[in-house]
Amino acid sequence: MNRLILVRHGQASAFTNDYDRLSEVGCKQSALLGKSWIKRKMDTTCVFSGPLKRQRGTAEIVAGCLKESGLEMPEPVILDGLKEIDADLIMGHIMRMRKDYPALDQLIGSYEKAETPEEKGSIFQEFFEKVMLLWMSNRLSGPGIETLAELKKRVVKALDTILASYEGQGNIIVFSSASPVSLITGHLLNLEDRQTLEITFGLNNCSATEFALTLRGPVLRKFNCTGHLPPEMVTLR
Repeated sequence: MNRLILVRHGQASAFTNDYDRLSEVGCKQSALLGKSWIKRKMDTTCVFSGPLKRQRGTAEIVAGCLKESGLEMPEPVILDGLKEIDADLIMGHIMRMRKDYPALDQLIGSYEKAETPEEKGSIFQEFFEKVMLLWMSNRLSGPGIETLAELKKRVVKALDTILASYEGQGNIIVFSSASPVSLITGHLLNLEDRQTLEITFGLNNCSATEFALTLRGPVLRKFNCTGHLPPEMVTLR
């Protein structure tokens, strides 16, 4: 079966000075994905990646694992359309407007008072989801901030480029981030914007989403799969 496989990058270095790099956990997640593909004798005919370090780093680790076992993965074609939305820009914008959104301001205060990483992570996830829903409704516009329509346009353009390069045999592998993976999935399934954004919130690090490439088009077979990871290594951030 020929497949389109969408991979969210391994865990990045959240809450550090350089978010756009794989954490130690992210490197291990990527290696485990590569090892699982060795067992499947994965045929990687076409490979694409976004330009971010965490996206390319995931691809490089997977490729290294495959090479060690005698399997080859082509050098990924880098597509700017597969990069993640600049969430830091959106978060910085909302921080300047926090007093206009009392519920968000309260969450920020709770985050600052939280004492454990687990508590901070839970509060941040709630905050992130609320902010992104505001962004989706075009209520957080600002210099350099992409709208949902603009993000969808560039991601779908990247998907069109990917599918146009396919010659009908083997697997297409795409290394990207939560938003592009979810938008491609939503586009292929004809989901509404709110549904697409909701699935973005639960997309795990180094998860794989697979579409069978059939004569009637891509058909979803697996979504947000992390079976290659032990439970303690399944992460959102």
